[in-house]
Amino acid sequence: MSESLVSLRDEAQRETFGGILSRFQKFAAWAAQNPRRAVTGSVIGIAVLAFLVPLTLAVMMPERSFDLLDGILDSRLSEELLAAEAEAEADLASRQVGLELQSLLFRHGAGRAVIRIITFDPERPGQIVSIDDVFETQDTHRESLGLRERDLPADQINQTLRFMLSDTYNPRCIALNTQDYTDQGLRDFLTAGGFAASVACPIRARDRTATGLIAVSVMTPIEENPDLERDTRDTANFISGWIEESGAVKRLRASRLRRHGGAT
Repeated sequence: MSESLVSLRDEAQRETFGGILSRFQKFAAWAAQNPRRAVTGSVIGIAVLAFLVPLTLAVMMPERSFDLLDGILDSRLSEELLAAEAEAEADLASRQVGLELQSLLFRHGAGRAVIRIITFDPERPGQIVSIDDVFETQDTHRESLGLRERDLPADQINQTLRFMLSDTYNPRCIALNTQDYTDQGLRDFLTAGGFAASVACPIRARDRTATGLIAVSVMTPIEENPDLERDTRDTANFISGWIEESGAVKRLRASRLRRHGGAT
């Protein structure tokens, strides 16, 4: 760019800025003549400044103003990309949990495998808001029986969790034949599904807090499934990180807490 054009641009910038500043000074002098004007003038002045600052920046430093605009757009785009990436990772974690649960079902010829997630009240440690079946897979026969729509008794689920977590540092699994369970509601559920036995193991977060449980039900007695308890425990430990990062669990807990907060 020639020197004459640069000088002409600089002169235009000075004249524009000088004219704006002169008008603003006259407005300030008018407002100072009366206390009421001062209050009104302050409000108007703030609004004018909010408009003039970016305009003045654009006039005096057009290159910097474009850099600022690019920075804002880049920041917004980065936030959108990060959000999309986080959502994709959460969905991937959900799919991975589902695949591992299905694999556990197939390895042992089980009829049903389910993961129950605990939602705790953040304001009252240890207080359970809800326990929900989030991940579940069944064979075609169990699906035809409608087991998915048949809920287990809530008291039995709580009793199972209390037994599992009675020792925080050594959580226990439960592996029993159907007739050996003491709760009649659970026996009825397992019998309706044609299950001879069931195994349940706790799922824990990194801080050892219980976050849920995984249960697998089979059509043959425990004695004929010697590896089922160990494999269920190993699967629970293996997928615990994915469970906490999964979109399914995050959405469930957010929904339950919103509902719980609204009720209280």
